[in-house]
Amino acid sequence: METAKTPESLYVISAGIGLNLASSNAPSYSLTVTRGTADCVLDKLIPRVKEEQWWRSLTKSLGQPNPFHEMAKSNPESLICIACSSIYLSMIQSELIKLPIDCRNRMRLFGPQDIQRFDPIVRSLIMPYNHSFDGPDSPIPGTKSDLAQRALQHFVLNILPINASTSNTEEHAEMVKSVLARLRPPVRQIRQKKSDTDIIATIQKLYDLSGGNSRCMLRLLRDQYGIACEQGRFSKLFNSVKENIRK
Repeated sequence: METAKTPESLYVISAGIGLNLASSNAPSYSLTVTRGTADCVLDKLIPRVKEEQWWRSLTKSLGQPNPFHEMAKSNPESLICIACSSIYLSMIQSELIKLPIDCRNRMRLFGPQDIQRFDPIVRSLIMPYNHSFDGPDSPIPGTKSDLAQRALQHFVLNILPINASTSNTEEHAEMVKSVLARLRPPVRQIRQKKSDTDIIATIQKLYDLSGGNSRCMLRLLRDQYGIACEQGRFSKLFNSVKENIRK
């Protein structure tokens, strides 16, 4: 999403309804391009398509084939900050590459860690927030799943007030690196591997304590109980417990 000083400049990237102002009305829907999840549209299409192919077809069908270009033209003086996962950046990558240079130079990307998977043009726009931002000295601690949002928040509150340039990506990247160089990296914890059955039992046991909040539950599992559980796997197990409780 893009963030700026005014509420009307906040946008949401959606795999279901394209690029929209956050203040816009949106229909109720559940759709993603994250593979392996129940709502992944890519797993339902035959023949299979890539994320960027889906985005092109979606935006064309919505009558907005180049939404980022239109957004950039509508905000000609603004720095455009995009916080998203690697999957969603893969989805919009082709459009970002085709943007006019003056528009593209005003973009800063936050979140993706596996940057080698992206085109060099896109890689140059990614601000280098890395695992050090999740260490014991992190100014905005959180989980890996919300790194993009936390990195964007830090950039807006701490980097832009010092250097509000809309064109010099390299300077911004060096400023981020300078901040991260002063932070200790996270201590790697060795967590126990558990079966799905064991993890489900633990989730059931801790459900009330977590208040039914998935993020809180994951922190309990990992930090207090020392259980290893990948985000995607945890989401499936947590949702299965939640559905059974609702019945």
